[in-house]
Amino acid sequence: MRPIVSSDGVLAQIERFATKFVFEQLNVEYFKKVIMAMVAKCENPSGNTFVFVANTPMMMEIQRVLDATLKDYKIDAPFLYNKVGDKIRLGAQYDGYSYMGNTLVFKLERSFDIEYPDRKFGAMIDMTADGTSGRSAMEMLTFKNGQFIHNYIVGVKIHLRR
Repeated sequence: MRPIVSSDGVLAQIERFATKFVFEQLNVEYFKKVIMAMVAKCENPSGNTFVFVANTPMMMEIQRVLDATLKDYKIDAPFLYNKVGDKIRLGAQYDGYSYMGNTLVFKLERSFDIEYPDRKFGAMIDMTADGTSGRSAMEMLTFKNGQFIHNYIVGVKIHLRR
């Protein structure tokens, strides 16, 4: 037998060490504050890419906020809707926000829905390459052919007699 080594996991580490922003009503000013908090930890003040990983309720809130922000701008019609045949499709899907030369990319993560099913939750991750290795600070790793790994835990076996 060998022990199964396990850590806290990414969510626990993010919650323990990250700057937290709590809001009652999300608006674009929070995106700017969060970007600037992340930029303060970066080598360069611009050119950074941050990924805002969010659960479904948070992603819906982000889309609502950006819809509300966009309505204040004068934009041409094809940006807001497109016509295919005799049907009109209305709406937009926002996948990012830029501020002062830095980009915030929005990514839906359904596993956050499992951990936080009844509240809005998101985590922003700096994906800018560092100056020495050229790699981002966080990477997703897995075992080659890992989908075929099975683990069995030996436990108590109960025999029922009739």
